[in-house]
Amino acid sequence: MTQHPPTADELLRSVTDTFGSEEPPSDDDSLITWGLDSITLMKIAGGWRRRGIPISFAELAKEPTLRAWRELLQAHVPATARPAERTPAAMSRRACEEECRRSSSRAAAVRASSVRRSW
Repeated sequence: MTQHPPTADELLRSVTDTFGSEEPPSDDDSLITWGLDSITLMKIAGGWRRRGIPISFAELAKEPTLRAWRELLQAHVPATARPAERTPAAMSRRACEEECRRSSSRAAAVRASSVRRSW
């Protein structure tokens, strides 16, 4: 069985489940008032980073609401977790961007080696 990357909603649900309330916080409620503390916030950020989502403690602490975190997650969740972005056009764009990065790296390596040879 293949495991898919987590979606923003799955990640947020794992946070709201820890509050132990039958009614989850609204999108604009401060999660601090729901009992979120800095240690838990560090654990959340670390857990998300281990899952490949590069979000920092500071980004989460800046605006601790579900709405703000959903926006952060949607910007950082791997594309495979967002089916809407699996179109051929989007994949082609990503492939082009990757090739461009590789070309830039090769060009930089060539420039660096030519500078070394000129010494």
